[in-house]
Amino acid sequence: ASGHDSNFDPATNGILLAGQGGNPGSLVLPDRNNFAPRVGFAYQITSKTVLRAGYGIYYSPENDARSEMLAKNYPFAVQQYIPNSVGAGLPFAYTLDTGVPRITSVPVPAGTAIITPQLVQSASGAKQNIFFLDPNFQTGYSQLFNFTLQREIGAATTLEAGYVGSMSRKLPYQVGNLNLNNRITSLLGQIQGQFSEGSASFHSLQAKATRRFTGHLSFLASYTYGKNMDNGPAPFNLGHNQNSHNQPQDPFRLSLERAVADNDIKHNLVISSIYELPFGNGRRFFSNLSGLGRAIVGRWQANVIFVAHSGLPVNVVRNGQSGTAPGLRPDLLQDPNLPSSERTLTKYFNTAAFDISPFTGSQALALGNAGRNVVRGPGFVNVDFSVFKEIMVREHAKAQLRFEFFNLMNTPHFANPNSDMSAGNFGSITQTIANPRIIQFAAKIEF
Repeated sequence: ASGHDSNFDPATNGILLAGQGGNPGSLVLPDRNNFAPRVGFAYQITSKTVLRAGYGIYYSPENDARSEMLAKNYPFAVQQYIPNSVGAGLPFAYTLDTGVPRITSVPVPAGTAIITPQLVQSASGAKQNIFFLDPNFQTGYSQLFNFTLQREIGAATTLEAGYVGSMSRKLPYQVGNLNLNNRITSLLGQIQGQFSEGSASFHSLQAKATRRFTGHLSFLASYTYGKNMDNGPAPFNLGHNQNSHNQPQDPFRLSLERAVADNDIKHNLVISSIYELPFGNGRRFFSNLSGLGRAIVGRWQANVIFVAHSGLPVNVVRNGQSGTAPGLRPDLLQDPNLPSSERTLTKYFNTAAFDISPFTGSQALALGNAGRNVVRGPGFVNVDFSVFKEIMVREHAKAQLRFEFFNLMNTPHFANPNSDMSAGNFGSITQTIANPRIIQFAAKIEF
């Protein structure tokens, strides 16, 4: 509201002040061409067969901390580095305890539209880390499309198969430090850039079988065979995916990051079902019981949810602990993925497939030839099961007892292996995800 925003200017390496000297008040130009047409159709081929298709463009005006990041820039936010002086021996006085004067205002001449990097350093006494938001930043969008054939089988069951896909462009992308190794200027520190350069594509074949609740049974079974590609993670996921450090190797060469997405699942199967057991009044078995026997035997329901999907990608980096360039990858010598019979928790993939020997001395920041997400983590299989029992209390009231088993088989769900070559246990799995078996009992009254 007060115009206390500033943005890095790559043309001069200076800092533009909002609303000064012809600078826009927002420092980012508006995106005015967000046209979003949508079309769909359905055609009944026969009385039991329907063809459906659709296409649409959908915009996602994500903020991604853009309004905040430009308010954290110099001169409205100033970073100071204050080292603690240490005496010749111990114990020694902790100098910071006595207090350190801080900068309370930054001298900016009236009418200034751009602050040069020389003025930044002389006024603050230190290199300033700067945020840069592309002034031509655009709104990300996705094109979604599908083509589906549905067929009714019997009175209550339908089968469905189709192609579902999407293509996303101009997505927000925090590319990391543009000024690595003083690439832009030695007068500033890190220059964290954000551009609308993210892109992704998803293609899948999907099949589904559905039975409406008929004859005391309903079920839904769905399977997806898909592939999700992108050129990097979403801004808030940068560097935080399954022990992977997904900073781009080079913020100026994002094409090197094009690979399967962090959340790519090749095979995904989900089956769920509800079955009312055939016992008690009006059912196939023990229908003539009365009194206590009828109350105990009747109105039982079994439910199951089965999930199985293939593993997620893993990004191997040379030094994920580095604050300078955590996304640098090694050289790849061979396929690192092992046959399933050779995988162990201590060696889930072939660690010898990666080479870091060329990256020493002056080559420490050189780019490796390994692609992003070249390793696959373990798959996931889980069964949740429950049994419900209803007890009629009166005409308009009933009690329900619930016996629920999460992860019924107590299947271990392993996390992705350690993919940081500079850390311990490289290539091994040291963590699990999700829960072990959990048994839960509950009761409720419905009226």
